Amino acid sequence: MDINVFATDMDGAFLTDANDYDRQRFAHVFEVLQAQGKRFVAISGNQYY
Repeated sequence: MDINVFATDMDGAFLTDANDYDRQRFAHVFEVLQAQGKRFVAISGNQYY
């Protein structure tokens, strides 16, 4: 089975307690995913994202 979509919850998973993320690390991960034809999905149950 191939995994083609990577999804993460924003609060408490992707974002830090300061509502921020490691931009350099994410840019690298996103670049690798794109090169492999994969998709990244950010999800949240909060209405303000």
